[in-house]
Amino acid sequence: YPLLWSTSSESLATPLNLYILTKHAPWVRPTVRRIVIGAGSVLCTNGTLINVIIMVALVSSIIGLEISLLELLLIIPVAFLISFGIPGIPGELILFAGPISLVLGVPPELTPLFLALYLGLQIGLPDSFRTGANTTNNYVYCVLLNETYKKRFMAEEPPVED
Repeated sequence: YPLLWSTSSESLATPLNLYILTKHAPWVRPTVRRIVIGAGSVLCTNGTLINVIIMVALVSSIIGLEISLLELLLIIPVAFLISFGIPGIPGELILFAGPISLVLGVPPELTPLFLALYLGLQIGLPDSFRTGANTTNNYVYCVLLNETYKKRFMAEEPPVED
């Protein structure tokens, strides 16, 4: 995943994940593989949500803004909705800063500092870890869904008694 690590783009992960899954898990049905990897590159936002929560908590503690656990939990729906509008682009966490500062009710005098720290700290490693978490989950989901598919839809029928 050096390409994904350096570009921080889930969209680039789609063909790479398809290739890796075909190479290392050839038993996974092609239909399951294409659906899960294709949809997962857009819908899998676990790494993004984790990064947003950690970055908000870190930046808030740096500037001395006390936030409660409830306020951190209120960020999740906002981040979840925003992440579907901008999937797969490098540096997507930049677009979360403004709405999150409004949800948290950051005082106007601290807003520029909050935004500057949030934007400055999210570039680089956090973006790479976010992409890594979002893309490697797709491989696991694909293997699990394939096993579920086999158990549910490909179960052998019981022999018919005369």
